[in-house]
Order: sequence, then structure tokens, then C-alpha cells
Amino acid sequence: MDFETIKKEVKREFEEEWENTSVETLLETNDYPRAREEFACLEKFLPRNELILEAGCGLGPKLLYFEKKNYNIIGVDYVLPALTRVKAYKATVKLAQSDVHSLPFQESIFGAYLSYGVVEHFPQGPQQAISEAYRVLPSIVATLLSPPRTILMTVPLMRVSTTAANSGCRARRL
Repeated sequence: MDFETIKKEVKREFEEEWENTSVETLLETNDYPRAREEFACLEKFLPRNELILEAGCGLGPKLLYFEKKNYNIIGVDYVLPALTRVKAYKATVKLAQSDVHSLPFQESIFGAYLSYGVVEHFPQGPQQAISEAYRVLPSIVATLLSPPRTILMTVPLMRVSTTAANSGCRARRL
């Protein structure tokens, strides 16, 4: 299979996955103990006065959590039906349809970039999506990329990590 065929297949799989669940069901996952620990950790570092991007937000449980906490956050996903359902759930949430490989934003516009379980789905690898993330971030920034079973976040002069095996928020000065 060529790259474009694989890309369309991955998109179709996500369309089917989001079609078979609800925003409300995914919002329940925000109450899991591990999710609460993760949010507590992130809230220590995410900027309150800058725009935050959640890339690959799907049905938006994380996006809606941070929006409810009054963070200035926008969600992007390339699956339009998922975004439509998030907007129907909460009309005021900021959303854009976009591929994370080619974001419709100017350089250095976001103070943080969140991406949960997205980059590992690209058959060509994560590099292009990660390069695009860096394009929209300033040189000093908080970044969260969440591949399976590991969450890594970097902030200026600090490294913070949370894993399923080691719950909690740990930070150390670099």
C-alpha cells in the first residue's frame, strides 16, 4: 500500500472509532485516578495566559477539561465528524479541522502543545508532526506528547515525567 492509501485508512479507522463512542463517555475518563494525577501535574506547568494547542483532540475529553479550567486552548483534529460532535456538546469550545502535519497557525503562536496518542499512528513516523509542533511553538515552551504508556513533558529548565508504572508528577532541574 502506498502512503496516501495508508493515511486514508488511518483516518477512516478514527472516523469509525469516534462514531462508536460519545463525548460524554470519554469525559468520564477524565475522572480516572491516573487522569486526575496527570491533570494536576500539567496544571503546574501549562501557561494560563497563552494559547495552548491540543493536536489530535478527537472527541475532546482533555480539551474540554482544560477549557473548563479556563485555559485558553484550541483543539485540532482531521476527523470533521468528531469536531462537529465536540462543538454540539459545547458550542463555545475552540476547534479547527487540520492535519497535525500541516497546522493552519503562524509560527510560535502557542505557549504549549498537547498531543495524546497521536504521533504513533503515522506510518511515515512521528518526525513531520513533531517538526510542525516545534514550528508553532516558541523556543521556550511546555510540550506534551503522549505515546503509548508514557507521557513526557518538557518545560524551560525542567523535565517532568509521568508514567503508568510511576504515578505522580516528578520534576527535576536540568
